[in-house]
Amino acid sequence: MRHVTKDRLLESRDEINEFIDIYRNKSKKRRYLDFNQGIDSRYVNEENMALLSQLPIRPMRIAFDHICLSDVYENAVRLADKYGVKRLSNYILFNYKDKPQDFWNRLEINLKLNRELQSTIYSFPMKYIPVYGKEATNRKFLGSHWNQKYIRAIQCILNATKGIVTVNPTFFYKAFGENIEEYLDILMMPECYILYRKRFEENGQTETWRYQFKNLNKNELKKLKSIVYSNNFLSNAKIPPSVLEVLKHYQFKYKPEKNNV
Repeated sequence: MRHVTKDRLLESRDEINEFIDIYRNKSKKRRYLDFNQGIDSRYVNEENMALLSQLPIRPMRIAFDHICLSDVYENAVRLADKYGVKRLSNYILFNYKDKPQDFWNRLEINLKLNRELQSTIYSFPMKYIPVYGKEATNRKFLGSHWNQKYIRAIQCILNATKGIVTVNPTFFYKAFGENIEEYLDILMMPECYILYRKRFEENGQTETWRYQFKNLNKNELKKLKSIVYSNNFLSNAKIPPSVLEVLKHYQFKYKPEKNNV
């Protein structure tokens, strides 16, 4: 083996290749390339999408970080479709500079594109956390338009899908609401009522909560929201009886029996 050198191996390349070709496993293998980070839609154009489409990327991930990027994002998805890329799993950033309503709108844009292009476009919500500073370590950062309750509600909704938003319209509109009004209503629901939606709708507790919630006056509603948004129900402040009745829903604990959720 001491006579085996790199140069001698290169000189014998053709002979070695013939030997390898005889004995190698010739069965076909399917391999995919995955760019784990999201492609920036602002830089997608005909030329680079044509090149990217030649790679076995599955899925292609395109970031959709803000509603102001809607046109740019849609253009990138349509270019992907034009060049035969039909499977996408796209990052939807939230809790940054976006509003909760914008988050719902971006999810629906993906749903409509999926239906129009007959592609498989999964939304993958990503909660924003600062890269630097104290808030980068404790995961408690709240965007200027967000609050603790809304963040927890989104996490409860995504719990059933392991973080991915389905391409099924029926499931999407049930989970996130048929429109913005229903979506905001769901975000305000007690956590148990979100996690075990069917059970609490069927036993009437969700409707009871909704009736009591919507019958609060302006000042009562403001008080309730100040408590619920902070996700802190141990306030010592004086609380009106009508607000206390609604708060009972948020403090309700439910542990489903096994195979009975």
